Amino acid sequence: MIQVSNHLSGETRIQQTTRSDEDLYAYEIDEVGRAIAAGDQQSPEMSWEHSRGNAVVLDAWLKEAGVSYA
Repeated sequence: MIQVSNHLSGETRIQQTTRSDEDLYAYEIDEVGRAIAAGDQQSPEMSWEHSRGNAVVLDAWLKEAGVSYA
């Protein structure tokens, strides 16, 4: 099982997984598959806005660390 925390609302819940060795990446892949199968444009677990915000922060960290892919 995976503990999922919503940092905006403070809500924490336990997510049942299909295998005990499943990790967060497997959960993320399963959620993307579920959303696509349901015809959803985005997952209620994480909006595009939050995903983009994460990417902006990660890009800033990489730049500060001197990482470049050019």
